[in-house]
Amino acid sequence: MKNQRGALPKDPIGVKFCQIFTHGWNFIQAKLDSLGYLARSWTTETRYPIQPRNLWNKFKDPNQIVGLRFGSSTNYLVLDIDRHSIYHPKRSLKKYKEILHALEDVGLVRYIVIQSSYSEGIHIYFFLPEKVSTFKLAVAVQNALEDNGYYVKKGQLEIFPNVKAYNKKCPTNYNGIRLPLQPNTGSFILDDDSLAPISDSIEEFLNMAESTAQQQDLETLKEAIASAKKKHKPRFVSNGASQNKVPEWEKDLLARINEGWTAKGQTNDLLKDIACHGVVFKGFEGDPLTRYIYETAIHSPGYRRWCRHQHEIHKRCQEWARCAEKYWTCLYSRPSRYETYRKMWDKQTANKNNNVNEKRHTEALERTRQAVDWIIKTLGELPKLVEERIKAICKAAKELTNKTISRKTLYKNEFKEIWHPAYLNSDSTEVTEKKASDNNNSESFYTSDVVCENQKEEKEAKCPAEKDSPTPRPIYEGFVGISKPLEAPQGRREGLEISINRGVRGDDSSRATSEKSKNEPVSPEFAENVPRKEKDRLNGQETPAEGKKSEELHQDKNSSLAAGNCSQSDRPDPNNQQSSLPYPNFFQVLKLRIELTVKARKMAELEAAERGIKSKDSIEAIKRRILNELFRESGEPVLIAEVEKWEDENF
Repeated sequence: MKNQRGALPKDPIGVKFCQIFTHGWNFIQAKLDSLGYLARSWTTETRYPIQPRNLWNKFKDPNQIVGLRFGSSTNYLVLDIDRHSIYHPKRSLKKYKEILHALEDVGLVRYIVIQSSYSEGIHIYFFLPEKVSTFKLAVAVQNALEDNGYYVKKGQLEIFPNVKAYNKKCPTNYNGIRLPLQPNTGSFILDDDSLAPISDSIEEFLNMAESTAQQQDLETLKEAIASAKKKHKPRFVSNGASQNKVPEWEKDLLARINEGWTAKGQTNDLLKDIACHGVVFKGFEGDPLTRYIYETAIHSPGYRRWCRHQHEIHKRCQEWARCAEKYWTCLYSRPSRYETYRKMWDKQTANKNNNVNEKRHTEALERTRQAVDWIIKTLGELPKLVEERIKAICKAAKELTNKTISRKTLYKNEFKEIWHPAYLNSDSTEVTEKKASDNNNSESFYTSDVVCENQKEEKEAKCPAEKDSPTPRPIYEGFVGISKPLEAPQGRREGLEISINRGVRGDDSSRATSEKSKNEPVSPEFAENVPRKEKDRLNGQETPAEGKKSEELHQDKNSSLAAGNCSQSDRPDPNNQQSSLPYPNFFQVLKLRIELTVKARKMAELEAAERGIKSKDSIEAIKRRILNELFRESGEPVLIAEVEKWEDENF
């Protein structure tokens, strides 16, 4: 929009004034009270432009205040810093001077500082020897400030002319700013160094404006303008109905941001809101966005007291900046994609052979193997109950790889071959699973080893009678509650065990065979796997109490089988974990071990970083030393015994 021209005032000072402040369209005005404060809010006159003579008269009127906007070109620029801004010289003289130095880099080397009103905010005027593009000048100055870590924000630091949005159908206006040194407003010229008031004369101000304009580095400024325009991404204004919700959205964002931290656990939410505001309403991206998030966060209320990520806040700001750039775009700008998400996804999957699922499956298998090996190596064996074995594998995988394994994954056939007792057991051991589903579709499995009468014939067909065999029948087929050590497939020494509760056969031949087996000596191939009490029974050394108990158990079994049913009391109790675990507090020790191992790893990494150690072997040695100390301090006999065993083997 072109600058308004008209008849100039008679006063020579007014002539010079109207030659500098030339844009009369959409001017702003307000009434003043007797103390020089705004009696009413600002209003914008859109019906007509203000003429130079009217502008000069309004400027001199002590009962009102007037301000102008900018046209397509301008010969001055203003920085507005409020009294309570972090950049105000009374709060931080260092930051104030750094802002001025940042503008020197783009050729703005001379300026005039004035107090804008009784509120003690300051306006810094930069006058130019000739007019330049208003929008390009605003972009160049804003980029110079943000590149040095100073962000344009209402109430903190504002630029006039501002970087406005673009709308082809309805042109947008630049923000308006009050004119300097109007009477009865508390506006004064300030000394550059001491910032003390030195004059309220508009004539002196105009003379200073003419002098400082000739001292600007116009060549450097034009280079900065050309460079900034290439990097700028335009903001487009939409005329849709959603535009009415934008102010409410920004208001809600700022309300959450300004309240800051009020308790623990709020860092991610606040950083997300700050990042959203920086992308959508500030148009930041890359390093400027990260700096905006960082500066806003560390100056937010409650940050020092409640934020528990202060040691890594810059890293978290970088992460949220990258995330926000992918999720949001600058308000009223063109989107970075022009297709729906579904079309983009279909196109990507059609042109790319995606092997992600296969890779994840392979990694999950490897994690399962590592977890099983680790439990066996550390504790000597896996828990016997399926449910407890799943929990142990999940905890071990989390500790070793920092990734857990879901129950659903572990129950896939390929995974069950690694850990499930039914797959690790020999063919002569029958283990079945009973599945129970709750309302959340979670699964719970229990081993069931009761052989009912209707299964007897099928089992005997698979396992011929052993009374005519020269080799004694395996001892675990003749007793109740014998724990049979399992041999891992393909020679793998797992050292696993599973409880097998098997009923005694009800026919006379089976009972005779069982009685015969008791009186036969134990063969060498079974002696290694037979508990001591069972050896005594096989060799006829059974105590009277044990014999009576065994006989009662046999009679109970025979009576239930003869009746043609399977008693529920014969099933193993899934809640009786003591009989199936290596030692009573197995899972308490496992949990403690994992917690101490994770703690030792973190402490070792910190110590290595402080000492500048990068060798993996050295870090592992530090971890082992710290872990031994933690194991001893825990007071847990199992862990202390492990430390002593390790020291005996390595020292």
